[in-house]
Amino acid sequence: MRRAAEVRERGHALTGGATALAAFDKRGVRQSAVTGNVRSAAEVKLATFDLDTHLRLDDGAYGEDGEERSELLLAALARADVPAADAVFLGDTPADVTGGRDAGVRVVAVATGKTTRAALQEAGAEVVLDELADTGRVLNAIGA
Repeated sequence: MRRAAEVRERGHALTGGATALAAFDKRGVRQSAVTGNVRSAAEVKLATFDLDTHLRLDDGAYGEDGEERSELLLAALARADVPAADAVFLGDTPADVTGGRDAGVRVVAVATGKTTRAALQEAGAEVVLDELADTGRVLNAIGA
């Protein structure tokens, strides 16, 4: 509980994130998490902002699974038994974009303010969204 309070105080979920996850789930999109955080920290962060409800966390990959995004994505793909060509990675940093491309998955990036649209495009993101608030646009971007 203390960790959740700290996370809530210091962080926030992107506007539209929970709605997008629910919309993906409604359309049968299998979802998980790929993050450099260790799994226990990721679970606290996701639960704090009610983002864990639609995720298959056992299919994900976490900091203890590797250092590079491509390693994490390959671990998640193996756990989920999903070919890279059938996956879409939603990320928000140039490292996410590069890692996704190196793992052979399609990358949709979100310019959250920490990373500019231009930097995400330069890294090679196929699609760059400015936000997640427009659920229809997000669904279109991932092909759901």
